[in-house]
Amino acid sequence: MTSLRLASSVILLPLLLSLCVEARKLENGGAASRHGQHEAGVTRVNRDQERDDPCLTVSCGRGRRCHVTEQGPTCICLEQCPNRYKPVCGTDGMIYPNHCHLHRRACVDKRHIGPLKMAACLAPPDVTSNSSAAETRKASTVPQNNATASPRTTTNQSYEPKPPSIDVVGAELTTSDVITESDVVELRPDHLCSLHKFQKMKDALLQLSRKQLERDGRPVGREYVISRLFSQYDLNNNGLLETAELRKVTEQHHLNDLISGCDLTDLSHFDDTSGDGKLDINEFYIAFNKLYSIAMVSLDKSLEVNLLSALVGDNVEIKCDVTGSPAPRVVWRRSGRELTQLQDEALRVFPDGSLYLSHVQLIHAGNYTCHARDNAEVLQTHVLNVQTPPLSEVDRRLQNKGVGQMAHIQCHASGIPAPQITWLKNETPISPQAGRYDVTAGGSGLLIGPLTVSDTGAYMCEASNSAGHARAVSSLLVQQKAQPDEPTDSESQLMLFHDWGISVYDPSSCRLEHQIQGSDIIPGTQDYVCGGLRRACEWGAAVEVAGVYVYVTQPMLQRVLLISRRQLLVVDVVSTDELPVQLQYVPHLDQVWVLNWRAAGNRGVRTVQVIRNASQKRRHFTVHLQPINDHVDLVMNMLVPPSELADQKFRYAFVTHSNHRGMYKVDMKTLNFVKSVDLTPYNCVPQKAQFARIYGFVVISCMEPVTSRPSGQLLYDQLTDSVVSAQPSLIGEPYLTPDSASCVTVRRGPVTTLAVQRLNGDGLVFAFDVRTPLNISDVTFHPSRSGHGYDLYATARGVAEVMVIDLESGQVEILTSVGGGSLSEPDRWGRPERPLNSAGRFQCHLAAADGDTLLVLNGRTHTENCRVAGLRGLRLQIWLQKIADAE
Repeated sequence: MTSLRLASSVILLPLLLSLCVEARKLENGGAASRHGQHEAGVTRVNRDQERDDPCLTVSCGRGRRCHVTEQGPTCICLEQCPNRYKPVCGTDGMIYPNHCHLHRRACVDKRHIGPLKMAACLAPPDVTSNSSAAETRKASTVPQNNATASPRTTTNQSYEPKPPSIDVVGAELTTSDVITESDVVELRPDHLCSLHKFQKMKDALLQLSRKQLERDGRPVGREYVISRLFSQYDLNNNGLLETAELRKVTEQHHLNDLISGCDLTDLSHFDDTSGDGKLDINEFYIAFNKLYSIAMVSLDKSLEVNLLSALVGDNVEIKCDVTGSPAPRVVWRRSGRELTQLQDEALRVFPDGSLYLSHVQLIHAGNYTCHARDNAEVLQTHVLNVQTPPLSEVDRRLQNKGVGQMAHIQCHASGIPAPQITWLKNETPISPQAGRYDVTAGGSGLLIGPLTVSDTGAYMCEASNSAGHARAVSSLLVQQKAQPDEPTDSESQLMLFHDWGISVYDPSSCRLEHQIQGSDIIPGTQDYVCGGLRRACEWGAAVEVAGVYVYVTQPMLQRVLLISRRQLLVVDVVSTDELPVQLQYVPHLDQVWVLNWRAAGNRGVRTVQVIRNASQKRRHFTVHLQPINDHVDLVMNMLVPPSELADQKFRYAFVTHSNHRGMYKVDMKTLNFVKSVDLTPYNCVPQKAQFARIYGFVVISCMEPVTSRPSGQLLYDQLTDSVVSAQPSLIGEPYLTPDSASCVTVRRGPVTTLAVQRLNGDGLVFAFDVRTPLNISDVTFHPSRSGHGYDLYATARGVAEVMVIDLESGQVEILTSVGGGSLSEPDRWGRPERPLNSAGRFQCHLAAADGDTLLVLNGRTHTENCRVAGLRGLRLQIWLQKIADAE
């Protein structure tokens, strides 16, 4: 009995399942017959319906319908859509009457258009990669003017580059226009027609037409005014308004002057509900009778600009004072970029419209704007000044002097804003007395003497700014007979790389202190320092790493040597890709970045490798950046923040690709690519980059793809990945002073131009330029003799001269008879013919290579200090901190 029940269950179960399936089919078939064919196609049909209408089995998707031809059923775009008005915003920036019109337009244009929240189309235009083509205007063309040659070195205080700097917003713009070398894209919010501006333009048109009719004594009803406008604009009397007609009427009656950025052709953008590129009388009536919810907002005149200050590390909340009824939704921007798009945890916009910045850094300093989402006309600007407490250092902690001698103390003070220096003796402020105390170098130096025993004491350099104060102490001991001084805290050494090895010199006397012969055996290996017993050394680049090692490349040997600073001995060898030419140290991550040319003569593509834990005493090796498509990324250049800005702890570097107008953002910690920055609108293939200490700015020099002609300079905001300004006429290589106060752009040629600009929260402001017939070889910055800033030093090819520019005053001095002025062959690794290096803080020395001779210059007296001759193949030198500091 049990087996019979089981058997019957087995038989009945499939029957029950089949009955359920048939019932489901009938239910679906009934639903299909009830609803019939709809916009997206047919859901489910039976076989009899399929024979009668083949289209019932075809699903065409939204915005299409099935059409039966001789070849069978095919999908075509819908000819019309229902008249229901449920507006929807498209990803192309246009507002459609309903979803059907949106999908029909996507079908007709053969492109993807998706729906967005209506707020995206009602917002003021954001000039980013998502901007629609309709919002991108043709750029004005600006000719490039060449500077007039000057017969001698001149300083031009009133010089203004032509054309002037062009402010732009957004770094990921797209345009369909062909950009030539004489074009510059100038895209501003006021050059685009937002929905808010467009509504104002239509209101202005109605008011203007009404006033004209009132003067003629005619009816002035709204419907009559709209019909009159339609008949005036319909030039060919065909009952349709075409774009060409609207453009012609705009030009004839100067209607583009009503509202900046808007004209009649924008009717096709906002109100062409049929999507055929023409407006009939019904669409025209609807256009002028639509009511948009435009927020009425206000802002007190005294609150248009708000100044804020914060210390590094603070949390800052900024309130937007734009008000309205109802309370408007607030949009925050920086450099034209909406902050909510950044997805940065340090920048958050709260629902109440306030902006919150966590753990503020110098990169966050700058201008932030806020406005209502539906009204960008009322704008408030918040200027955030980020401050750092001052730091104070002296060049000597102890001096022993004799009676009658002179004592000199140097102080270096840093901080934002720039601190003021006050000198004290034993806690008592010093009052300058004739013949006793003399404050030099804009307050950073103190000269004491002739000395007496009573001058013994503790001399303090106090640096003060609005963020705090700091003191550094230098003790002075005056005796009848002077004793040897303690070594200065600023002593340094000069390491030179040449054909027969490595030499270390004392810069004060040019005395040889140590040398590594090219024929020396590298410990732990059987290899020579120069790769062979009688082989000349060939060096690429060198960098000091945390006072522990010196890294130096040997391009032809495909390796990097590690030299111990304490032992002055090669202690490690790191293999690399072919031709390692450039090195960059990143202190806060303890990384050394290596750029490998891979082909002689700087031809072809390159690779980037990174040496992690660079200062650790361990076996070192290289790793590549994140692989792309299963192979090592091949780049043109690497743009890495300099080691001098280690306190900023920059997170990102950039790499560029051959003939690619843009760059790729790299997370230096993970070595992964995180973002592509499009610079196509500026026709910019980045060449050189200078990172600023504050505001998050990067100065980029550009060239055109293929032709490799220079295409100007960009100021880039790395916080928002936006271009702040573009100067297509400013050609040359940029150099930023160590304090980021000034940018000097050097345009080399028969007449070399050095354009000096000041950096502030708004960008770069022109100060002056210098023109000289000197063929500039290399440029460096050295602490100023007259203030807290820096002077520019430049060597020239073929002449025994060095040019010095006071960047504060613009004064120019030419140091003559400095070196032999010999002409060297162009360097195969792209280094300057006469390389020039400053010893840095508290140092008076600069080093310049002149052929096979090294010159040591005195930056205080502007004279030659000493020289070393017979250094064949000298093209590379670096300054080293003293060993005591390294330990």
